[in-house]
Amino acid sequence: MNPEPMNDNLIINIDNLSCSYSRNEKDKVLFIRNLKLERGKIIFLLGASGTGKSTLLETLGLMNNTIASGTVQMINGAEQYDYAKLWNSSSVDDVNKIRKSALSFIFQNTNLMENFTAYENICLSQMIKSDVVQTKAMDRAVLLMRQVGLPESDVGYNTLSVNLSGGQRQRVSFVRALNSDFKLLLCDEPTGNLDEVNASELLNIVKQNLASDKTAILVSHDVNLALKYADQIILITKNKEHGFGEISDENIFDRGKWTALTPDELASFRSNIVKLFLPDTTKLQHPGTGEQIYKLKTENTYAKLFRKKEGQVLLGKSYSNLFILTLIISFTFLAIGFANGALEYLNVKIKDPFVNWITIPLPSSKSSGSAFHQIMDNLNDRKVRNEFYIDSVTSYKETQLLFFPVDKEESEFSKGRILTFDDPIAHDLFGPNNLIEGDTAFTGENDLGIVVTEKLLKRLGYDKDAKFIYFDDNDKNVIGESKTNFKVPVPVRAVIRNIPNRNNFLVTKFFYLSWLAHEDCVFDYNFQKKRIIYFVGDDKALVKEMQEEVINNFSKLSEEIPSDEMTIDYEEYDKLNTPGYALSVSFNTAPEEAVVTEKLAQRIEKLKIFESNKRNIFRVFDLDIAQQQPENVIYDYLSINFKKLDKIEDFSKYIVKSLNSSTVKSESNIVEVDAGIVKEKNNFNYMSKMTLLISSLLIAFSILSILLFISNLLKKHLNKVKSNLGTFKAFGLSDKESKSIYMTIMLRFITISILISLVASFLTGKVAEMGFASQLHIEDQAEYFRLFDAQTYGVIAIIIAVTIIVSYYNINKILSKTPGDLIYNR
Repeated sequence: MNPEPMNDNLIINIDNLSCSYSRNEKDKVLFIRNLKLERGKIIFLLGASGTGKSTLLETLGLMNNTIASGTVQMINGAEQYDYAKLWNSSSVDDVNKIRKSALSFIFQNTNLMENFTAYENICLSQMIKSDVVQTKAMDRAVLLMRQVGLPESDVGYNTLSVNLSGGQRQRVSFVRALNSDFKLLLCDEPTGNLDEVNASELLNIVKQNLASDKTAILVSHDVNLALKYADQIILITKNKEHGFGEISDENIFDRGKWTALTPDELASFRSNIVKLFLPDTTKLQHPGTGEQIYKLKTENTYAKLFRKKEGQVLLGKSYSNLFILTLIISFTFLAIGFANGALEYLNVKIKDPFVNWITIPLPSSKSSGSAFHQIMDNLNDRKVRNEFYIDSVTSYKETQLLFFPVDKEESEFSKGRILTFDDPIAHDLFGPNNLIEGDTAFTGENDLGIVVTEKLLKRLGYDKDAKFIYFDDNDKNVIGESKTNFKVPVPVRAVIRNIPNRNNFLVTKFFYLSWLAHEDCVFDYNFQKKRIIYFVGDDKALVKEMQEEVINNFSKLSEEIPSDEMTIDYEEYDKLNTPGYALSVSFNTAPEEAVVTEKLAQRIEKLKIFESNKRNIFRVFDLDIAQQQPENVIYDYLSINFKKLDKIEDFSKYIVKSLNSSTVKSESNIVEVDAGIVKEKNNFNYMSKMTLLISSLLIAFSILSILLFISNLLKKHLNKVKSNLGTFKAFGLSDKESKSIYMTIMLRFITISILISLVASFLTGKVAEMGFASQLHIEDQAEYFRLFDAQTYGVIAIIIAVTIIVSYYNINKILSKTPGDLIYNR
């Protein structure tokens, strides 16, 4: 790449060059056998339209690869560049290097960035070429602006290009070209839109600013200007036989050839010359002389300047584009938030025992024995479970207990179920969506505690964190002169929201059998008459104080039992989910009647210390005396859990067909699923799928809207400024740099929109949620609007990815073109 230069005075050497935009010799539009261009000259290319003047300019300016054959060489000091090899190089940086180091441009269309100031447009050429900040390019820019008659008083530092007149814009484009380091200045009809006076003035300035090592090539139709300023005129003619332009040696004129003509000869050559009026150039100020220039201090690089200015344009006037995109994304996030809320609600309901569990009552004839086992084997068959998406099949027993409301003597019935430790429904019953109070459920298979629903506690008047609930074992006795129902205290292990089939409590099989035995069981007062126990809580000082008070007042408390027959002590108590102590009053010999024990208990509870600590002291039963009872449980319900509800109706038909004999005549012996439950499950299944589908379609539509908006916005803007960008590419702005600039702008654009949209949609959604909550009466735990979750983050990732893809596609499609194609809108 660095051979010996051919000629110290040459800058361009052309040999047998055929130019074609298809790079096919047959389609050539220009042929040059031999052309040598020297340094330090102004060269005019003249010719009719279509002869190839602009084509030659594009070729020499590396704006397009039009070389079908032949060679074009640039000699730049000790370096010599072969254009064909540059274009065929695998590195685009080689072409860009020449653009930056050697080339500058003036076009008939000024190609100024309208949203940039005049000075920013001027400085950009040098900023791109030398990678300097704007401040470094300002001194010469100010001097050149004064030279072209645009001092700071006419065009201020903050004057936007869009506010300049046509003549001012043309002058600014001249200054932009001259305010950069170059060896070859290429001008395509630079004075085409100017009158003769202004054209002469600007060409005079160009001539003044050309050093001995700088060459200017001007494409023009103006012979007068050429005769006045050209050091060399090259006439491009059209080959009449083949129709392409060509340059012949006889059509290359050095200045000495026409300056030596006689007046008559010159007159014939200049038949169309008009009398020119040139301004007094003696007053023009040259760069590097005169007064100190005021510097506009700015550390903007060209990339930073582009990002700032073009970012402002893409945001829209008064941020209109940002507002529209933010509005679209906000609606997207609102749709996601409410969809997430609906889906989360449905998800909670799916995990709720009321939804994916169904109960089927078993007739007495099929609730035990071989008939029962046959049903269980049928439904647990792998083929049946797979066909209907069955997760588990179990059976259970329902029972009823009498519970005492708070501060009332009359008990109330409530229905509950027996829960075994291997019952799969326990996972849902004590899961986070259903558990309200309590860290664990039953402590073991022989647990005598109870799990109750929040609804049952509320109905009976108990607090949500109640440690005991009292039930009636139907045993009555006389205390004093009145009959009293004994209240059996049962430890509350947990409080949950719901239990399937309208049940309100859960007990173990051991509890059920103990209660069923009734007499001489743990819940029988006659069985508890040997000992009175009070749970105190985790307060050792309080239990000691209680012990002392009971001992000190014992003579008043007991009339029937002598003091030497009783032991009053305390110990740690681990029968509840909370730590504490138990005060125990024990008898060496149990009284004959339970009423004796109960009278003593009532007197103890009237002591002062009990009255002042009612919320911390509870009567408990001695649960350790419970005995195993003979099993006598008939399971009267099937409990079936489904993985999904798609075939619930088919399952209902299967139950009727496979679990019932054709000879059954009594409806009481038929096993079937309640039709209402089937309809409810079908409706829920349909709504869950439709909610998911609608939310997915809304999100997809929103993303598509974002895609179209961004694509149209970017495409419209890039098509508007592509000739300007082509100009800066000609100055040396690389494809990689220009694409990076606009990709950064679009990523900032979408990021700002997303952040604003997240805040706006979150606030809007929460306000709407509060409005819905006051109007709709759904479960308290329901969340109508839920924005920040995995689906939202996924959609944000999709929006960013779509923005990157769409932006890159549009940017790459437009900015990958050559400078010539961009400037001339090919």
